[in-house]
Amino acid sequence: MSDALSKNNVAKKYKINTIGAYIFRCNVNASTSGKNDLCSEGCVLSAHSFGIAVDINWDENCNGCSNYTMPMEIVDIFESYGFRWGGRYKSIFGSRIDAMHFEYMYDLCKDLK
Repeated sequence: MSDALSKNNVAKKYKINTIGAYIFRCNVNASTSGKNDLCSEGCVLSAHSFGIAVDINWDENCNGCSNYTMPMEIVDIFESYGFRWGGRYKSIFGSRIDAMHFEYMYDLCKDLK
């Protein structure tokens, strides 16, 4: 994927100011009453906890913001390598978009065949 990003003119020009990947935490959802608390009953670990999610330029691509700077060329490259982009969450889950977020969606079932 790094080769594809480095060869893409738009991706080469997109400045990454902030990036975050591995952080051990719960998803903040109804089951945790809005708390990011690893001890809460019903805690569901975030994909970041497993190192399979990354947030890029969260100050420009904030969770829930309709204006974001993430170029579609970068989104297309990530998606071609099996990542789901949080900018599509509104259409997928009916929730707010998360344009900073990319999450690897490895298909475990394909290895069982």
